[in-house]
Amino acid sequence: MDTIYQTLDGLKDIKPDFISVTFGAGGSQVNQSTREIAAIIQKQYHIPAMAHLTCITATRGEVTELLYDLKADGVENVLALRGGPEPGLSRKDGFPPRRRAGGLHPPAGGLRCVRRLLP
Repeated sequence: MDTIYQTLDGLKDIKPDFISVTFGAGGSQVNQSTREIAAIIQKQYHIPAMAHLTCITATRGEVTELLYDLKADGVENVLALRGGPEPGLSRKDGFPPRRRAGGLHPPAGGLRCVRRLLP
């Protein structure tokens, strides 16, 4: 996280229109870190953040919770993505993964969920 703060300290001086926060931000494999970093950008640096939302393995409940959390944190810009395989994985390795119980059918399911919650 120290590297992220150093980068943000340097970026704030050039006053970007927004900062895009990719899935896996901070080395994480969950959308939660993306939310936390996007919130820091909005609240502490006062720069609009665009959080990437990767839907491929997310359930409708996880997407809904994350979108409500982003909205509560003041993050209004979301880039909903289907997502892709981890490096080195292919169809023969089981990609794309089977839908989990309650899972979304990417990309359409994730996009419909985002549109419904963040009109």
